[in-house]
Amino acid sequence: CFIDMTARMDNNQTSQGEAPHRSFLFRAVGLFTGDMRRCGEWSLVIQLLDCVFRGVAQVMFVNNPLSGLLIVIGLFLQNPWWALNGLLGTLVSTVSAFLLGQNREAISAGLYGYNGTLVGMLMAVFSAKGSWYWWLFLPNVFMSMFALSSVASKWDLPIFTLPFNILVCLHIEATGAAHPYFPELLNSSDSKLSFSLFLSVPVGVGQVYGCDSPWTGGLILLALLLCSPALCFHAMLGSAAGMFAGKRLTTICIACIMSAEATLRALALQRAP
Repeated sequence: CFIDMTARMDNNQTSQGEAPHRSFLFRAVGLFTGDMRRCGEWSLVIQLLDCVFRGVAQVMFVNNPLSGLLIVIGLFLQNPWWALNGLLGTLVSTVSAFLLGQNREAISAGLYGYNGTLVGMLMAVFSAKGSWYWWLFLPNVFMSMFALSSVASKWDLPIFTLPFNILVCLHIEATGAAHPYFPELLNSSDSKLSFSLFLSVPVGVGQVYGCDSPWTGGLILLALLLCSPALCFHAMLGSAAGMFAGKRLTTICIACIMSAEATLRALALQRAP
């Protein structure tokens, strides 16, 4: 009996010693997952970086700067020039929101940055001049400033990516393939896009940012998983559903775009209260 009591006491002491370590691990994981706490007490540079990375991630309805950092790494894997334009658009639209006196809570959550991200990315994607064409910086900065929702916010309207859609469509219509400075990229054949069904899911997720690399899509899914496993699952489900529907109706190139649209719809439905 004495030996049995001694063993039980040792087990209790061991479990009590492991409990603080487990709670510390859970607290550490909780600091970097979900809607990560904002860096309000840090320096201005850190706060600005926090807003920019949140803005990049808010394209996927994610409010986590580490998720935004993972997405930026994926964008650089796809094309460094596209990623740089996306970061520039996010930075300019975020700083413009500060200067225009918009809601600080919304700015800190990245809600004034994601339209700038898409404007910067897609203007570079649709350019026929290729990488490191410095003329793109000028309209990128100008159009990203007007990608804000300051006008629509007066009527309390949920505009989502409406500024991005309007501005990029106007840019494409105003330029065209024969424009001397900003020629539009013509539609190419989808003969090279022979993705397997397994790769089509991350490719469809990456097409939200205009990227066709499965590695980029994989990092975006990892960023979603870091914030919310439910978001990651819905993104994969939406991408697969869009790919199946698009492939039955048209070519695989259009199917990837439909997959990206289905991904955003699935994420919006999951985030809806």
